[in-house]
Amino acid sequence: MYGMPFTTLRDRVDSRVSVDTVKNGPAPLLSLSKEQLLVEHLKGLARVGYGYTRAEICTKASYFVVFLGKRREKPFSLKWFYGFMGWWPELKVV
Repeated sequence: MYGMPFTTLRDRVDSRVSVDTVKNGPAPLLSLSKEQLLVEHLKGLARVGYGYTRAEICTKASYFVVFLGKRREKPFSLKWFYGFMGWWPELKVV
């Protein structure tokens, strides 16, 4: 009816492929551990009184990804920023 291959359905029914392991879209550029490093950096600077703006956080994250060799000079957008803030609720915009 929906054009889904029978083998895909059979793999799901037989628990060969878990629904939780398959995600749509491209793989994230930053692993969870690398994002945690960025979060700790942002929180550390906030503790000493220096907070970044939204644009500065996007720029810092973009430079970090370029440094890791995962992307060329293409900056993250505010859409990425708001997604990032949703993943890390302990960060606040003040």
